[in-house]
Amino acid sequence: MSSSASLSTPGRRSWINTFLYLGTTVVSALLGLASAVLMTHLLAPHEYGRIGIFLSMLYIASPMVSLAAEGLIAVNKSTLDSAAYDRFRCTAIAIALMVFGVLQVVATSLWLLGVLPDPLLLLVPLFALLRFASTMASTEFVAEQKAVMYAGLTLVSNVLALALTYLLISQVVASASGRILALMFAESVMLWFRYWGRMEILMPKFDAKFKRQIVAFGLPSMLALFGAWGLNESDKTIVAHTFGLTTAGLYTAGATLAAIMANFNQSLTNAFYPRLFAELRSSHRLQAVATRWFMRFLGINTAFALLVVLTYALFKDLLLPVKYASASTYFYALVAASLGVAAYRPFGLIAEYYQMARTRAIAILAGGGVTVSFAVAGSRWLGTPLMAAVAIGTGYLVTAGILAVAIRSRLRKSHEGKFV
Repeated sequence: MSSSASLSTPGRRSWINTFLYLGTTVVSALLGLASAVLMTHLLAPHEYGRIGIFLSMLYIASPMVSLAAEGLIAVNKSTLDSAAYDRFRCTAIAIALMVFGVLQVVATSLWLLGVLPDPLLLLVPLFALLRFASTMASTEFVAEQKAVMYAGLTLVSNVLALALTYLLISQVVASASGRILALMFAESVMLWFRYWGRMEILMPKFDAKFKRQIVAFGLPSMLALFGAWGLNESDKTIVAHTFGLTTAGLYTAGATLAAIMANFNQSLTNAFYPRLFAELRSSHRLQAVATRWFMRFLGINTAFALLVVLTYALFKDLLLPVKYASASTYFYALVAASLGVAAYRPFGLIAEYYQMARTRAIAILAGGGVTVSFAVAGSRWLGTPLMAAVAIGTGYLVTAGILAVAIRSRLRKSHEGKFV
């Protein structure tokens, strides 16, 4: 009986953590929705457009700071002993600080030359560095199965982001800068709670072994950086360039509301990736594992998307003011596009586990290229920003398909026919 109990405890703990992550996602999504609704009432659409452009640039800068090696944090935390992981962490921080310095010099120079017209973009490198450190902290909590701590700090961060957004925009200035500063402060919560009182473990220091690992893993992913930008953030820039900053603001408002799907998908990833990695380590039925997790991600996301759309349809008139009414169309399109992301996610995780960085880079480059091409051509020919949303879903499906074929081919060879 004790043996049975001991065997069931890890399973129960895994499911408890899963529900904690999902519960955190629901509450965080509601807080994010509240922030989006708040900004539609307090900001003009063109200011919302500035936020969209800032976040688009941040998406490029964030992986540059870490050399796109965030995936190594989860893998190394799960596989290395404490001393080795500490050396990895210090090396990753040293690299991030170096890249941050370069990016800040470049951004400042471009602003002085007039290439960057918005001074708000000067905060992008600092925000990218802060996000890298915060991501490291949150990934460590998840890898250690500290779901309660992770959930609590995530909720605190989201509450702070909402409160500061309201205070800065309503009491200081109705500008995009208020939202960006609020997000930066909230991003730091996870970092300080994780490392406060032991900041010495964050001292930058190079370890030759882990420097090579980060470069070897990250550089191929860096090649895919613009592909990833194409998949995730090019839509806002394309809409701004083609239809103007005001339309970009309406589109960004819809995207902010639809971000509930991205939050939900990330929570599923946090909850499921330890179990997926464990199955990959122990099972020779790799095709069955991949198929099961693909259906699991897609099925759960589809059910949640239907719930989100139905709920939004009931309350949209209460959520958005008249000046943002057209954002609803973009919201529906982006929720549908998120199912392409759900289809990609299990294959991306499997590629990370087997360190197929080059293959993943090629797949993301191809998917990003399809997204940008589809969005630009569709927006111009059909004259609607909706094509930018359609392009995202299409690009992710292309990426998932390429990875699925590559994983099947590689693992069939390496497991000598056991890929069944």
